Amino acid sequence: MRRPAQYISASDVTKYYFSTVTHPGTSQVAVVGDGDDALRVHPEADITALIALLPEITESEATALTNLIETNKGGTVTFSDIIPTTSVQLTEDEADAAGWTQTDELE
Repeated sequence: MRRPAQYISASDVTKYYFSTVTHPGTSQVAVVGDGDDALRVHPEADITALIALLPEITESEATALTNLIETNKGGTVTFSDIIPTTSVQLTEDEADAAGWTQTDELE
């Protein structure tokens, strides 16, 4: 997730809301975030691109997500409210145990 291009300045440190991590063995990519984080919804938000990135969600879940964003334009939603039910959610310890983090010893 990122901010609309027209609101990103060259002096900004990042254009993304959350960081990502790539699993070293599977090349899967995960979003790293706190489910309680509040996300501001731009008054002109268009969820079409996000829905397109989530082909595994049902039509009813896509409709619910669209309605959530439409209802909260100009307001906020929590990160957990936009995570599809088909997504696997891991705690930091679970991610470590599943090999998502790799620690190399310094020599």
